[in-house]
This record gives sequence, structure tokens and C-alpha cells, in this order.
Amino acid sequence: GCHIHLNDSAISEELRKRRNPLDLAYAIVEYANLRLRDKFLDVALRHKADSLKIENEMDVQRLFTCPLSLHRELNKVCVCISPNDLDVFTPEWAELGSFRHYREWNRFVAGEADGLAMKALEAIGEVQSVSLGFRRLRRRVHPPLDEQIARWMQRSEDKN
Repeated sequence: GCHIHLNDSAISEELRKRRNPLDLAYAIVEYANLRLRDKFLDVALRHKADSLKIENEMDVQRLFTCPLSLHRELNKVCVCISPNDLDVFTPEWAELGSFRHYREWNRFVAGEADGLAMKALEAIGEVQSVSLGFRRLRRRVHPPLDEQIARWMQRSEDKN
């Protein structure tokens, strides 16, 4: 399998405050899938990959896959690939004894994906949370409980 990673800071903090980050992530993936559909079909035909699946799944095991970790089922390394090498990548790049890894995988410019995110959101729309089986993320109304307790304890100490 292949996972596409977009650095969260490639979408500006300002945009992440205005729009639900889950909606932005979902829309970007669906937009890319839509734009690349013909290429996916070409790959499937060239490699006789009748079972090629392109999915937009968001779950814990995908959120916490980190570079150079071992795949949970296969004897493969989770490697990063330069966008410039996508056309020449082969699965052998993930072999345990001879993996090939793009060391600049975490290079980004803050806010560089804002335009893409808004274009994708306009074209695709928000994630349909009910069908995906999770609640919509809500903005926090109150500070986290540990911060409230610490503040209360500080006030109590100040009074004594």
C-alpha cells in the first residue's frame, strides 16, 4: 500500500482555525483521487492490477505510521519517496535490507497548501462524518481540565 502524507503545517494555522482540518484533509485526498483517476486506471491496465483500490481512509493506524517504521504485516520498511521519483518508484525500495528513503520528507513551507485545500473543499465539500463512523470534531469551549485544575490550585495557593 501507499500512504500520502501532507505536513499539517503546509495548511496555515489561520485556515485550520477557520475550517475543520478533517474536512480539509478529506477534500484534498478526494480531489487528488479525482484528478488522478485516469492515471490510476492506466497503472491498473499496464500492470494487470484488477484489484487496485484507491481509498481515502482516516484511522489511527494510518495517522501514526512514521517514516522508517516496519510495516505491521509485511517485511517492508515504510519509506518516503520524493515527489520527483514517483514515476520510477518500485516496491523494492521498501525491502528490509536495502530500502531507499527520501530524507527530505518533512520539508515544507508553512501555508503552501492553502490554495489546494480551498480548491479541494470547493470541489469536493466537507467529509460526511456519519457515513465514516465518527463524530465531527468540535472546537474546545473550555480549557482542558488539567489547565483548569492547575489554575484553581494556583489561585488557592495565592490566597494562603
